[in-house]
Amino acid sequence: MYTTLNVIMMIIWLLSLPVMITGLVLVCIKKQRKNGLKTLGLGVFLFLSSLIVGVALVDKIKTDQITHNNEIATSSSTALIDIDNQGENVIHTPTEDTNDQVTKPEIKKSENNDGIGFLGWFLLVILTLFSLSTLYHYRQYKRKKHFEEQVSMLLSDVSPSNFSEASEMFPELDAYEYDYRLMRNEKLLGIQEYVTFISSKKTKPFGRLLITNQAVIFESPEKNERITWTQIASASITYQGCQINRRSGIAWNYEFNATPRFAAVVRILEKYH
Repeated sequence: MYTTLNVIMMIIWLLSLPVMITGLVLVCIKKQRKNGLKTLGLGVFLFLSSLIVGVALVDKIKTDQITHNNEIATSSSTALIDIDNQGENVIHTPTEDTNDQVTKPEIKKSENNDGIGFLGWFLLVILTLFSLSTLYHYRQYKRKKHFEEQVSMLLSDVSPSNFSEASEMFPELDAYEYDYRLMRNEKLLGIQEYVTFISSKKTKPFGRLLITNQAVIFESPEKNERITWTQIASASITYQGCQINRRSGIAWNYEFNATPRFAAVVRILEKYH
């Protein structure tokens, strides 16, 4: 059993190396630094825990081997004495003593067969956590890849020369349908529902984000924010949210599950604004 667990620890130790390398790569990417630290921390934890447990298992295997060898040597010495007295023991040994001799090995065997033990459960928990974490990161990676492919498809045929042309690349949405009052010469180009405005306050406003050819608008029951494209220094968007850097003041951060069309509108307008 310990040999099998030691092999499992070796596998986890080897798998922790690419996890740490991936974490280091993500840390070097500014937008992925937070995820990189989490991945790196997970890799270090798996590396150290598997190393410590693996060393403990090797020591346990060596100790058990030495004990087993000593038991064999002792049994061999005792066997010679038992052979001389075998005839006498067979004649005079009561029936219940024979039963005890048969029962004691069985009891000892059952005591040794105690399942996978504490170390086994500990390793099983680590392996389960590692599997779940790997599955989660793989799912996030596939989701991001699929999202970027969809955005790229929407932008593949878009080649404007200025902001005005970029605003005409996507069909205008019906503002009346979305209960939005347009300003003069304003066109509603994109809308994102279920948006959380990230702030230092305890209460985080929850609402929607609208993109027009004039501004970026956040609407919620708690607050409404409007910033024109001339006031925006830069904007970036992923499948997890959006960050708007203003020319003056702190950046505005929003969390949401972005739709490919909304992301495409933000990126094309940000590029030519």
